[in-house]
Amino acid sequence: MRHIIYSMQFKGKASPAGEEGVMKATTTATSCSIKTVVGNDGVEGSFIPAEGGMAFFESEVRMV
Repeated sequence: MRHIIYSMQFKGKASPAGEEGVMKATTTATSCSIKTVVGNDGVEGSFIPAEGGMAFFESEVRMV
């Protein structure tokens, strides 16, 4: 099986899902490249937009 390495920055919002203490998160992420630079001031990283599609992620979180 081939290995897949990826990282995506999902952005979106959360709102009440109707049940007490439950939130629904709806997020998206665009295709990107990751840039990591080590310099005198430490490590810096950034997401750089790339050609390709989008990923969608939805989840429900229960606060306890």
